[in-house]
Amino acid sequence: MARLAVLALYIAGIVANLGAGPAIVRWVGHHGLGGALRVGIPLGMGTGALGLLYLVRVRWRERRVSRYLALALLAAAVGWLLWILRRWPAEQMHLVQYGLLGPLAVWALAPFVPGFRVVPAAALLAAWVGLIDELIQGWLPTRYYDARDVWVNIAASALGIALCGLLVSARRTRLTRAAGGR
Repeated sequence: MARLAVLALYIAGIVANLGAGPAIVRWVGHHGLGGALRVGIPLGMGTGALGLLYLVRVRWRERRVSRYLALALLAAAVGWLLWILRRWPAEQMHLVQYGLLGPLAVWALAPFVPGFRVVPAAALLAAWVGLIDELIQGWLPTRYYDARDVWVNIAASALGIALCGLLVSARRTRLTRAAGGR
């Protein structure tokens, strides 16, 4: 139940930010930090990707080329989304918010949904949260509904879930090797 509470708090944080979003963007722009945000989000994600590469290659000694290919494809997909959203750093925050929501939903639902079924359950939950997020924005006077944002939310969640699955798989392989398995 504690995991569900953490997930609920995270979702509440996303929803609570909806009204404050434009004010935060104005404050960032007014204080000349728009460029820093525009560079900071991709830089942070790039640094995270290098950290994951270090973790998988150096710490876990992963040997399968397929895992590196999957990691490269995920990085390319995130890079593509960052490129599309490059003019709107506030929209890039969707990648961060929903990229974290997907794996968090897997973690929170895992005790309640058996086996691999947790992945589509988490993806469905994240998609619903993304849709509801946009519908609420359509009702707020300072925000607007945009169906493209729903797709960005879904894509970010799916990428986060895929990355989570890749890391779990690589770690299991390492633990199996360490225990004397194949």
